[in-house]
Amino acid sequence: MKILFLIGTLGVGGAEKVLIDLVNNLDPQKYQITVQTLIDIGEKRAALSPNIRYRSIVRFKSGFLRDIATKILLKILPARFIYRAFVKDGYDCEIAFLEGFPTKILAYSDDPKGKTYAWVHTDLNAFPDSYRAYGSEEKEGRAYRKFDRIFCVSEGVKTAIQKKYALDDATLDVVYNIMDDKAVYDGIKETSDFLPAIRPYFISVGRLIEKKGYERLLRVHRRLIGEGLFHTLAIIGDGPLKETLVDYIEKNSLSETAVLLGYQSNPHKYVKDADLFVCSSLAEGYSTAVGEAVLSGTPVLSTDVAGAREPFRSPRCSIVIDNDEEALYDALRALLQNPKELVALRSGLEARQEGLRKDFLLAEFEKKVLMTVN
Repeated sequence: MKILFLIGTLGVGGAEKVLIDLVNNLDPQKYQITVQTLIDIGEKRAALSPNIRYRSIVRFKSGFLRDIATKILLKILPARFIYRAFVKDGYDCEIAFLEGFPTKILAYSDDPKGKTYAWVHTDLNAFPDSYRAYGSEEKEGRAYRKFDRIFCVSEGVKTAIQKKYALDDATLDVVYNIMDDKAVYDGIKETSDFLPAIRPYFISVGRLIEKKGYERLLRVHRRLIGEGLFHTLAIIGDGPLKETLVDYIEKNSLSETAVLLGYQSNPHKYVKDADLFVCSSLAEGYSTAVGEAVLSGTPVLSTDVAGAREPFRSPRCSIVIDNDEEALYDALRALLQNPKELVALRSGLEARQEGLRKDFLLAEFEKKVLMTVN
């Protein structure tokens, strides 16, 4: 079976990581897999297994030429032309693995023998930015209706897109993100080079962007420190808000308690040493970082974003709170005042790990997605 995954780039985003973990673990004896990017950039390209065929549309090494070509590709060329000129290659299944331009382009697939599937990773009501690739939400809705199936990374994401675009429920399904549990288990065997001076130690992992909620997390951290509730907060990741967050830490004299650890190829060795993983996001589709925290043996506190409740059938390994700053403050304050609760939260972790393991999730992917192709 020939399968195409189309995505914008192979950078360090969550969807890109999920894609790498997925294609690298599919059986190469059963599937001929092609990963195609719109733009040939991103650290994750090197992580593709040798058996994966990699293609890209904009391949210029020069940043100047690449920017011009990208503008032409995404702003000028019709999506139908892009599909026929650069994508069409007789696949049995074509998967647009991200919202926006990959989905817009594959909506014009005209191969009568192949199936076209769209993947939705975020709550399109809470963060509707993907419609900008189309020019309007009406055009985005029409594009989604052209796909044979639409797979969502959580029930919350499914509910959001169904409500927004009145999609046929028969075309929608939920497939949870593949997590490479071996990589997590190998990662936690390594020794962390970060030793927090103050316990408890809270950690978060994600892109330094607005929707991850790190600005409000730091404001909460400052309030708690000001009340004498001392703890360490570490954030792993990189992104456009880095300077803003660094500036906030410095201006509020938080350098001894709040640390930005930057991008880490192995975040798991840091997460396993933490007393709590904090997901402060304004919106998510399904947080892979949360699932990996559970596999690492670290309990979770999460805002009530799409998918937040789904990894947890036992409430004892997680706390899900209202999605606002005051709720985040109240929850962390309560834990700092009652540190025994942090220990109690660990009791349910082992029971939840089984449903997050790679083999289980891969079997679900094959059953729900690939077995529907023929």
